Amino acid sequence: MAIIGANEIYRKLSSQIESQFSGFLRDDAPKFIAFLKAYFEYMEQSKDAIDASRGLFDYQDIDRTLDEFVEYFQREFMPSIPRNVLVDKRLLAKYIRQFYRARGSQESYRFLFRILFNTEIDFYYPGDDILRASDGRWVRETVLRGTRLAGNPDLLNGRQVTGSSSGARGRVQEVLRITVLGVQLIQVRIEQVTGTFTDFETITDGLGNSIVTSNLVGGITTLNVFDGGAFHRTGDTVNITGDSGGVANGIVTSTTDETAMTFRIVKGGSGYRISNSTISITGGNPTKPAQFKILNLSNTQNVNINQNVINPMRNVVLNTGSTFVSLGSNTSVIRAALAAANITSTITSALTFATHATGTINTISLLTTGYGYTSKPTVTVLDLDIAAGVVADGFSPAGIKGQNAVIVSNTVSGTITGISIFNTNDSFVRNDVSTITNTSRSAANTTDTSLDTKGLTRGVRRKGLYSANANFTIASSINLAGRYLDTKGFLSSDKKLQDNYYYQEFSYVIRVSQLVSDYKNVVKSLLHPSGTIMFGNYNIESTLDVSNLEVDTTSVTTGSEATIDFTIALAAETVTLTDSVTGKNSTTGALTETITTSDSIGATHASIMYVNEAVTITDSVVGVSSAVAAISESVTAAEVVVGALSTTAGISETITTSDSVVGVSGAVAAISEGSGLISSWADVVISSYAAVVIQDFIAGVLSLDDTVV
Repeated sequence: MAIIGANEIYRKLSSQIESQFSGFLRDDAPKFIAFLKAYFEYMEQSKDAIDASRGLFDYQDIDRTLDEFVEYFQREFMPSIPRNVLVDKRLLAKYIRQFYRARGSQESYRFLFRILFNTEIDFYYPGDDILRASDGRWVRETVLRGTRLAGNPDLLNGRQVTGSSSGARGRVQEVLRITVLGVQLIQVRIEQVTGTFTDFETITDGLGNSIVTSNLVGGITTLNVFDGGAFHRTGDTVNITGDSGGVANGIVTSTTDETAMTFRIVKGGSGYRISNSTISITGGNPTKPAQFKILNLSNTQNVNINQNVINPMRNVVLNTGSTFVSLGSNTSVIRAALAAANITSTITSALTFATHATGTINTISLLTTGYGYTSKPTVTVLDLDIAAGVVADGFSPAGIKGQNAVIVSNTVSGTITGISIFNTNDSFVRNDVSTITNTSRSAANTTDTSLDTKGLTRGVRRKGLYSANANFTIASSINLAGRYLDTKGFLSSDKKLQDNYYYQEFSYVIRVSQLVSDYKNVVKSLLHPSGTIMFGNYNIESTLDVSNLEVDTTSVTTGSEATIDFTIALAAETVTLTDSVTGKNSTTGALTETITTSDSIGATHASIMYVNEAVTITDSVVGVSSAVAAISESVTAAEVVVGALSTTAGISETITTSDSVVGVSGAVAAISEGSGLISSWADVVISSYAAVVIQDFIAGVLSLDDTVV
């Protein structure tokens, strides 16, 4: 039947018949007028001539047309939509144009399934899980550190920032407040950087929030190598460690063979001792001199050397007393054996001799290569005690034992002059000295050999590597090593190879608790975009039957002014409170639960997803029951100030109050949009009301004159 409205007066002529006659006719012929009025009333009956002729405008209005004509509207404007939709067909026809305009979108699919099956759907696109070459997102990030200048630095997150002096730009992805070695700093991580941020410049978002970069503590960007060590190679990877715990990694970019020294034995000499020889390395103007020591000897022989000091006795007169020291001037304390000697004593009895092994220098050990040499230094090796005896070595040309060795210096290769930093932590402190350790080569000892002037093999024992040292620059801007944000392009990822059927760019999957055969045809005729392929996944939902479940019952009783607050995951539970200040019961997943209070100030019952619940309160100030998705629930209150029942999408609910000031039942089936009336279907379709509200409008549960809270 047509909707009755204000313009029904226009369609009723019978009410105007009497006014069409003059006064004397109304007085003289009332029966005639009554006859005409009755005739028009008969003709105005539904579907009769006058009613039909004066209702033509109504018939073309979907809101006012006859129910019989709604079918014609559907065949004309919605021929592909099934007749058994669960929606008000008048509303659907009225707003079908908006639906057609959105065809192919996810929202159009969701709307169709709501009006057909009153259910929600999910989408899955297999193309999202296809393995693609170089599909991973590679980013290089920059970290800036500094202190607050103005505003709130936390608001920089997500904003474009600019360096005031460098002009560098980037988008902030993260803002952290950190403490490094006792220094409080603000750290921002930036992506999409153009340009280079500099130290001590202002970084601002242009909205009053800014920081000033600082380089007192942080990571290093450049190294000034002052001691390059030795035997490194270009391309070697090195670890850089600072005195305060800083750690960084870099690559050797350049080396030199001019500033550090090693040594070679040209002539091993003779009469040398390992511990008593003095090595002098002079010249070359080094920043730090090289050093070596004698490691072992060859052609060794024992030499007896006097241990007594006789020089203080040089003025003693001989044979003037019983001993040498009886007369004359002696300037030192001498040993007893020498003091008791006289002219008849032998040298061996008067003096003390020690045996020493001497020999030819065979191998030396290179302790340090030094650094900063501008020319090769000169080397001398002297054993003073042996050389003092002025004993000829018997070689040609002749030499003196203890001072006849010849050792020359040579430049060493692999002294580091440049390092590129590719990773650093933030624990370097300005003015620290860093140690550089090569991780590409072994530092184990090795021996370099050469032939001396007699064709004998001599050696230099050295380390495989000599560590370098450097000063560094701490930068407030640190370029982090690049990284992938995901593994989409990795062969080891969970992505699938394209099969041109399911896993392809133009396939989509509808996930819903309906058989594909129920919706396949209507979706393809109404919404399915050409050139794509549709698949369906059936969502299985299970219901647990707990009708025969045996459960325990928990009962708690307390005295006055006590508080109970507990949670029990049982199917049935009871809480009984007497003269209690507060009684609370909170549970999840209960089937039946009850709260009973007497003379209680507060009784609160909160539950989620239960089947039945009840709150009974006597002489109570407040009685409240709140539930979500409950099947049935009730509140009974006697002499209660407030009795309230609140539920969301509940099936049934009841409030019974006696002598109560307020009894409220509120069923909310939508998100909050503020109080007000829905004046048109567009208010529903083009708003952010929850799906359940739109479903209720479509199903006719709510009308345009209802209030939505």
